[in-house]
Amino acid sequence: MGLKISRKKGADEDVLLEIAEATTSKAGLLSAGDKKKLDGIKTGAEANQNAFGKVVVDEVTISASTEVDTLTLAAGNNVTLTADQKSKKLTIASKNTTYTAASAAPKAAGTASVGTSAKYAREDHVHPAQTSVSGNAGSATKLATARTIALSGDVTGSASFNGTANVSIAAKLKNAGVQVSASGTRAEIAANTNYTVPSYIVGSGRLQVFLDGVLCVGGADADTCTYKEVGTSGKSSTTIQFHQDIATDYEILARVQ
Repeated sequence: MGLKISRKKGADEDVLLEIAEATTSKAGLLSAGDKKKLDGIKTGAEANQNAFGKVVVDEVTISASTEVDTLTLAAGNNVTLTADQKSKKLTIASKNTTYTAASAAPKAAGTASVGTSAKYAREDHVHPAQTSVSGNAGSATKLATARTIALSGDVTGSASFNGTANVSIAAKLKNAGVQVSASGTRAEIAANTNYTVPSYIVGSGRLQVFLDGVLCVGGADADTCTYKEVGTSGKSSTTIQFHQDIATDYEILARVQ
């Protein structure tokens, strides 16, 4: 609401003086609301500035208690705080008050020990060279007790080793064997009669039979096979039967892989 002074003459009105309320761009009268705002501004007050009202450290939040509050920084163990009022700078540094660099040379080899010194070793420290070994390891030319090295599984063989020299193991297939019936050294073998061969496992496929150096096919079919294995599948046997007569002039070689 502004100020207006006028004079009326009949139906006419002459405005003598009119002053509107002040705005942000135009001077004028001060309203009651604006006067109240001005009265609420303290002497020396400044315009609002950016500031932190809270400081968060991990899960702890430190809030200001007043408009102008103080946050105090405290130095912990092995930490120094240096404030410079002139440069408005706070320097945080660590200090070593617990450990000291070692001044003595590393000890020569001896009995193992955890030690008691609180000093730390420098990164370029050097240990004495280990020039001797004591005990059995330093003087032994062979094992105190010889050890037997053995093969297992489908191959067998073993050798004793005491460390003084290399050893070789003569290996052989388990159940391996070779049998040769030379030409002219036996009678004719009749078909479907038992013929003895080295021990094998029926159905394992490890038995091989040769006639004059030619590998024969084993199986029950007499038309396509030369012989058949005799016995229970999966069990040991020493017998086969030929499907046809085998003349005396054939060389027979039977072996187990």
